[in-house]
Amino acid sequence: MKRIFPLILSIVSTVVFASNGIDRDAIRAVIERQMTAYPQSTLMDYYKNLFQDAFGPGHLIGENDDAEASARNYLLAECKAAKGENDLYADYEPTGIHGRFCRVNLSVVNDGRVPFDVFFAAFMQSARRFVLPSVAEWAKEWKEISRELRKYKRKIANFDADCAAIDAMLAAGKYVVHHSKQYSDAYHPHYRLIETSIFEQQIKPLLQSKTSNNMKKQDLSVLGNEDVFKLIGEEWMLVTAGTNDKFNTMTASWGGFGWLWNKPVAFIFIRPERYTHDFIEQNDRLTLSFYDEDYRKALQICGTKSGRDIDKVKAANLTPQPMESGTMTFAEARMTLDCRKLFKTEMTEASFIDKETLARWYNNQPGGSLHTIYVVEIEGVYTGEK
Repeated sequence: MKRIFPLILSIVSTVVFASNGIDRDAIRAVIERQMTAYPQSTLMDYYKNLFQDAFGPGHLIGENDDAEASARNYLLAECKAAKGENDLYADYEPTGIHGRFCRVNLSVVNDGRVPFDVFFAAFMQSARRFVLPSVAEWAKEWKEISRELRKYKRKIANFDADCAAIDAMLAAGKYVVHHSKQYSDAYHPHYRLIETSIFEQQIKPLLQSKTSNNMKKQDLSVLGNEDVFKLIGEEWMLVTAGTNDKFNTMTASWGGFGWLWNKPVAFIFIRPERYTHDFIEQNDRLTLSFYDEDYRKALQICGTKSGRDIDKVKAANLTPQPMESGTMTFAEARMTLDCRKLFKTEMTEASFIDKETLARWYNNQPGGSLHTIYVVEIEGVYTGEK
């Protein structure tokens, strides 16, 4: 079951505004999606997402003879600036209410999944084929949207000041804004807008081809090639439990491998409040999966967001892949351990011989409840053939 941000294909390139208002459920869905994914958003950031859906990237391209060369150089410079920044953006996500465009993260260029020239051509095609609405048309739609946004006023930073600034800007016949400093500092956004049908045809297949993964079962001895301290402690892993119909995953950096009861085992530590804990309790099996550095951002998302609040798999742009045993991994994994639960126990304060460890990691620490310890048998080791 493949999970990605839902994309609504544009049937026509011209923006058409409904004369009798817009879908308020769709507005609320956009607001709540942004509120969950980017809680540091100010009203200006909500506005930016929505106006991008109406206008696309056309305003970034000038009319002069060297406009294309300028846009190319600017994109090259931004790709360079984006390297090394720890952004938490998904690879791609739809804009606004109608999903006419995708925000496509420049990381897909920087990590080599999409060639620069292909990306730039798709961006330019998106900028030039889309018919822009008038500012007056957009101001009318924004008026409808802002009524719904006002219901969330207490949860949106800088609401009144941004609202006044946007109204004044539109009255002056302008519509373009930048992300707020608060948003930029939190998320380091580096992306370009690509029209959805162009993205589906030209960019998305490249992302899928680079993440498609045929799992091949290996001998357990391949684990001997791994530095387990680095593998878990530095590279991290995803702990995933559930079935194709319903599952959850979380990032973990504590655990280990060993030999117990004449079986190859792994041991993992899961706090009871983690949503994944519920899935581990309800299922006999789980997977531990490991990833190349290219997927560090995905693991950060899976470690900082809760599956109770958002679809983490969608936010991280991971591709669910069922295992033959019935549990789940992800096509992007370079290695997956298919495991069966053998034993669990709950930590207790009395069990700690070193009380400094208890004080440091548990007592009075945020999210510091004592872990459940699971010992699982490693029944299969699978590597991805990319």
